[in-house]
Amino acid sequence: MKRIDINATALGVSVLQLMEGAGHALAGVIRRYNPARILFLCGSGNNGGDGMVTARLLAHEADVTLLYYEGRRMSHACRLQREALLHCAV
Repeated sequence: MKRIDINATALGVSVLQLMEGAGHALAGVIRRYNPARILFLCGSGNNGGDGMVTARLLAHEADVTLLYYEGRRMSHACRLQREALLHCAV
């Protein structure tokens, strides 16, 4: 996956755009199950950022709980996604 990310960014797709795409894709899969409650466990890297995007997208459709590990090395993109979550009811 790292090689795909590198190639995508070389073609002008930003890390944030990749995260949004991953979050939308995962949210679509989760919506098929129509859950009432969802728990997200996210790390501090870009995969954690993907989870945070998904949590944000589903925040108004289900009871969403998000636990994340901030750590010392939270990626910049993950940090931006966390900031976006501050404006949601997660």
